[in-house]
Amino acid sequence: MEKLIELVSEILNLDKESISLETSREKTSAWDSLNHIRLVAEVEEQLNIKIPFEKVPDIKKVGDFLDYVKE
Repeated sequence: MEKLIELVSEILNLDKESISLETSREKTSAWDSLNHIRLVAEVEEQLNIKIPFEKVPDIKKVGDFLDYVKE
């Protein structure tokens, strides 16, 4: 979970302390479509997971990534 927060912080250029599992695309201006793709790619690479292409649009908050980490 800490690695996930670190990646989000790095890609979105946000303080780690301001990121939680509830941090969402809707309420975070830096989380635009380009950063969404960057975030998905980095999470997949760094956490060694695979997110199905058709599920990428369903990721709307940081906590949604955990569903794939747990699998």
